[in-house]
Amino acid sequence: MLSRKSKLAFSIAATLALITARPLLAGPWAMSPEGSNSAFGWSSIDDVDPTLAGGIGADGPLMGSPTVNENGFFFLSPNITVDANDTEVNSVNEWGVSISGTNVGNISIPNDNVAPNADLITDIIVRESGTYVSNDPLADFSVLATLVVTQVAPNPPLPFLPFDSVSAFTADVNFNPDGTWDVQFVFEADKSSILSPTGFDTFRLDLTNQLQLLPSGIANGSSITKLRSDVIIPEPASAAMLLLGSTLVLIRRR
Repeated sequence: MLSRKSKLAFSIAATLALITARPLLAGPWAMSPEGSNSAFGWSSIDDVDPTLAGGIGADGPLMGSPTVNENGFFFLSPNITVDANDTEVNSVNEWGVSISGTNVGNISIPNDNVAPNADLITDIIVRESGTYVSNDPLADFSVLATLVVTQVAPNPPLPFLPFDSVSAFTADVNFNPDGTWDVQFVFEADKSSILSPTGFDTFRLDLTNQLQLLPSGIANGSSITKLRSDVIIPEPASAAMLLLGSTLVLIRRR
């Protein structure tokens, strides 16, 4: 059995493997609502105003514009704080992802820079973090983050586009003693009973973030802020190591 230090070292090594697996050729989505890199092409689903970077609804832009690179989508400065002045926010971001440039609905996804014969995408990892002020965060806040994956290609066997989802709730969030919080949840294609277990060529992602201050939180003057949200699309070769490393961290915390 691995010691705590070994588990932590393994997790760090797994994270470094993800970071170095692909070159970090970053580009802010605000300047490029669609584009491509050697791993996948992407496009905002919001064709009315692509500068919203996939944000829809009144609170959509609160996540800000992500930086996109071969590792995924990184929202580095979301503007989300829930306190007595604003007790609830609901931010939704939507985009299409493809390794072949296939359309998602009426949205065309470029594949100008995608490497030929790119591997199907099999795993998606969401990591979010921030700060909070509360003596009892489980009672004061409602936190919900949901990732919805809609398969476009390979062509689904059903007469409609099937979708599957994975969510993290307040009970899944780690509220750390230093006033920070973090959460991670994972979508794995081979765990879905609806979508292709071998992964996706083209799919649609919907990331919903909901934060709410409950009555006890209002009474206590509590607040919670989201400072970062990462949607990581690891290479299949590094996904297993990264997921195992994340599991070991959870074991260590518990």
